[in-house]
Formats: sequence, structure tokens, C-alpha cells
Amino acid sequence: MSYPRATGIALMATLLLAVSAPAAEAKNCSRVSPAKIIVELDEGKIEVGREYSHAKLAGSKGAIPGRTTATSSAKYDISHRYERMGNGEYCGSASKIKVTIGYKEIAVDIAKEYKKKSCEYKAVYAHEKKNVSALRKVLKKYRKRLESRLNGKAKNMGVFTGGSAKAISKKIRKKTAKFVNPVLDKMEAAAGKAMAKVNTTKAYKKVYAKCKKWKS
Repeated sequence: MSYPRATGIALMATLLLAVSAPAAEAKNCSRVSPAKIIVELDEGKIEVGREYSHAKLAGSKGAIPGRTTATSSAKYDISHRYERMGNGEYCGSASKIKVTIGYKEIAVDIAKEYKKKSCEYKAVYAHEKKNVSALRKVLKKYRKRLESRLNGKAKNMGVFTGGSAKAISKKIRKKTAKFVNPVLDKMEAAAGKAMAKVNTTKAYKKVYAKCKKWKS
């Protein structure tokens, strides 16, 4: 029943370019409108694994033969306006910043000794679903925090310059990620604490009390 810190935040970006007509001079780059901020959730699909044994999952500390793990991710959808300057460079700013945060996958492992319709399988799965609920509850909480942070920090990032429209988009995404990643770090820590409240000795005893044919 662990929530491992992701080895790397998955940053997958779909870049949508809101193109303005190139101009000989960058007359409009100094007149920047605030970007529209959108933050959405991806609760993650539950994938049940059956490759580990009771002994491997439960260990020797009275834990149940199940485990829930998840990896957080952020996807970026950036739209921006830009124009060409007289020196051949481009300038531009974000018009829309959409970030989807969530879990790339939620893996629930249940000991392979127990058949899907068995009492033991059902008892473990019911417990692990509480871990999944804890993860998703934290996610919803941090969506609001991220939205507030982006509206305060990323909404008015100003003008970026680069050798192409694509270069500007990459700079906007990179700057946005600097605001997003600290929130994801705190979300992961909060998720770990939330799951620790689910995975108690008392809770494990209740799971074991539901069935009689546990393996060892």
C-alpha cells in the first residue's frame, strides 16, 4: 500500500498555436492580454496486477497482500499569439494555458494466490479502493491550489522571444512547468500521508477478519 514518489514527472505537451499574421515590426508584443487558465483532472485508470505472492506483498509486518502505487503526471496544452520582429526573431505570449494533472496509472496489486471471486481477493480489493479514493481526493484538492497558483503566476508571464514560434511555445511551457512542479511535489507528499491513514494496523486486522483462507 505504498505511494512511491514518481521518479520523474511526466510532462507531455500538446502545443496549439494561435497564429497571428507576421508583421514587419512587433507593434503588438508590448500589449499583452492575460492568458486564459484551465486546470483539469485525470484521475487515472486502475490497473490490477496479479504477479506478486502473498508473502511478497504482505511481508512480515502484518500488512495485507495488496498494494496501491501511482505516478503523477502533468500534460500541457499551450496556445499563444506571436509575431515576427524586424530582426527576424519572434516575440509572443500565452493566450491559453491548459494543464491536466493526475495519475498516469494507478496500479493495484493483489496476491496471485487469491482467485478474483474469492473472499480474500474481494477484501483486499475493497481496502485498496480506499487508497485509490484517498489519492483522488488529494488530487481534487491540489487542482484548486494549482489553478490559484497559475492564475497568480502564469496568467501574466509577459512576452517571450525566440527564433521561431515553436521556440516561444517551448519557453512558455518551460516557465509554466516551474509553477506546476512544486505543486505536484506537495501533492505527492500529501497523497503519501493520506494513504498512511488508510493503511493502519487496525485496518489490516479488519481485512483479515473478513475471510478464513488466507495464505502465508
